Amino acid sequence: MKKFILSFALLFTMSNIFSQDNTVMLIVSGQGKNTEESRNNALHSAIEQAFGSYISSNTTILNDQVIKDEIVSVSNGNIQKYEIINETNLSNGYSATTLKVIVSIN
Repeated sequence: MKKFILSFALLFTMSNIFSQDNTVMLIVSGQGKNTEESRNNALHSAIEQAFGSYISSNTTILNDQVIKDEIVSVSNGNIQKYEIINETNLSNGYSATTLKVIVSIN
């Protein structure tokens, strides 16, 4: 009987987790050469944090020397909305942005 109650409680908890609106709220930041680039970098970071990313690497070696070494990161997701928390111009001429982002995980 205890196993049945424990199983029912676990099933109830799991159904509550997956029946929510399937969104994640994240606070992210990014830097770039201008505010648009820093905002895009922050949004990209939110998608990577919510969904993860696929990493692929390719190395070509000829006569014991590296001819080509590529690393590619791919991520994909849906941003429902975002709110700018802070945008700052840095002393090196770059821009930094902090965003509150809502990402759909469907």
